[in-house]
Amino acid sequence: MIKMVTAIPKNLAMEFRKNGVIWHNTMPQLNDRFIEETKRFMMENTGYNDYPVACMSKIRGRDVAIQAAADGLADYIPVRANESIIFELAMPKDAIVSIDYNELLRINSEISLASDKEDLQYVVEELYSALVVGMQEVDDVVSFVSGLALSRCKFFTVLDSDFNVADFDFPGVEQVKLNNLNTFRR
Repeated sequence: MIKMVTAIPKNLAMEFRKNGVIWHNTMPQLNDRFIEETKRFMMENTGYNDYPVACMSKIRGRDVAIQAAADGLADYIPVRANESIIFELAMPKDAIVSIDYNELLRINSEISLASDKEDLQYVVEELYSALVVGMQEVDDVVSFVSGLALSRCKFFTVLDSDFNVADFDFPGVEQVKLNNLNTFRR
């Protein structure tokens, strides 16, 4: 199993609790075409066909856990006090696709700048070469899951505006307290 962390806006929490799954772009900087092609790659290589939700599985060369993610998650995925819920989840390695964060940024930019179908096809081929099923051995790894499922979440935390843990409830998911939360943006 591969551990990952991600964050969703607090306003999606009720939908997440009710439906048990959410499809949300946790990295709003990603181009729609990047997401679409990642979904296609995921479907062809894992069989999963839902919206790919971005998570961090490695930050600065270290495997992630919700406690350690406080020191850096906001550098990759938007996390704001009083607006975000952070989740730690675990997935089998054959159910995720991963990419180096720097490659993700480069390829996403190239997709946005593609001037014609040939350019776009070339960049999509680069994306397919950069994506792998399972985990990559690089410092910063973005892993995509096919929809964020509450049943896969192990821990969560909700931050209030003073960076204290706010009370919230997700059945079957343990709420944890975090320390040293000065890295989050207001």
